This record gives sequence, structure tokens and C-alpha cells, in this order.
Amino acid sequence: MKPVRTLITEDDPMVSFIIGRLVNSLGDFLLVGQAQNGREALEQIRAHKVDLVLLDLSMPEVDGKEVMLTIRNEDLDSDVIIITSSYRKADAVEALRLGAWDYIVKPFSYDRLRVSLDSYKDAFRYRASLPAELAQEQLDRVFYPESRLNLYSTSGIQRGDTAQRIMDVLSQEERPLSAGEIADKIGISRITVRKYCEALVSTGRLIAQNHYQPKGRPIKKYQPI
Repeated sequence: MKPVRTLITEDDPMVSFIIGRLVNSLGDFLLVGQAQNGREALEQIRAHKVDLVLLDLSMPEVDGKEVMLTIRNEDLDSDVIIITSSYRKADAVEALRLGAWDYIVKPFSYDRLRVSLDSYKDAFRYRASLPAELAQEQLDRVFYPESRLNLYSTSGIQRGDTAQRIMDVLSQEERPLSAGEIADKIGISRITVRKYCEALVSTGRLIAQNHYQPKGRPIKKYQPI
């Protein structure tokens, strides 16, 4: 099976290096380029076959949103995973509407990005194996790939009572909540809540935000989209 041809678009050289190192460590991905802004990214996408763009939103010259709009308007055959410092609901919703496969907020963990890439790879391979005309079951797997719905291997996470309880708690709040705060409200472990929340983020039902404090590490909080 051919590798996933991947382009990194990131104006911070260190972040680009870190992402590139992970991509290069995955045998099913081929890093075909690294762009520092949207203009360079579009030049490379038009000139070369690019299956997946790992895309920052805030960049000089041409930003990430403009890149996504151009990909759609010019019918360029590239998927996008957003990697950004923006946790604004409006940015996440717009990225979803423009067809982003995933939305990852900096600072991100290696595991979070790796899981996203593995999920995309599985869907990419499945699409490549399909015939020209599809049955409903095949269409279901294209639009709702199992690898995406189960990024964190939580059986039935989208349908279960726990996921709905988390959504209910967050819908009643006017502010984002941390996994610990949600756990206190529904009476289950913080680790379990975090696992469910990350899966709900990956499927577009929640957005995660990093809240910085005067001291210590940032706290990740969640709210419905």
C-alpha cells in the first residue's frame, strides 16, 4: 500500500521539527515537504501529490483557513489535520465545516497526534481499496470510519450513558470544565472522564481548551461545540 504523502505547514521551526520527527517515525507516512506559511503550502500542494496537510491556522502571508478554503475551492485532493494554539469555538467549527479531519490544540502530546495519524491512515487505506461505486455499508465506513469513532478504543463511547452524562453536564454549564470537575459532578474517575472527553473532541462533539495558570501546567477544559 502506498504511503500517506504528508506536508507540514507550520511557521515555528521547532514545532515543525517535532511534528516531522513523529511523521518520519511512522512507516506508513512519507514527509514530502515542510512549509512555513500558507502560500508555500499551496505551491507544494499544487505541484506535488499531497494526501495529508498538517496545518497551523495562524501563519504569515496566507493563514490556515485560507489554505483550507483554497483546497476546497480548487478541488485539491488533500485532507487536513489542524494543529494550532487556537482553542476558539469559532475556529474549530469553521475547520469542521471546511472538512478538517481532526483539530489538535498546542501544546499537544505525541500520543494525541500519533493516534490521529494512525486513525487517518486506516481511513486512507480503506478509501483506496474501494471500487468506483459503493454500497451503503461502504459509504457508512467512509463517513463514519471505525478508526475515527474509536480513537481511544472505548467501546460504544458515542452511544454510551457515560458520554451522554458528560455532554449533559457540559451543556448545563456556561463555562468550560476540566476532567476533574466533570468527574466530581457525575461520580466517576477523572481518568475515565478524560478518555471519554478526548474521544468526544476527536469526533467533533466537544472542543478542548488549555487554561493557563500563574503557576504549574495548563489545565485542559472542555465545552460542547
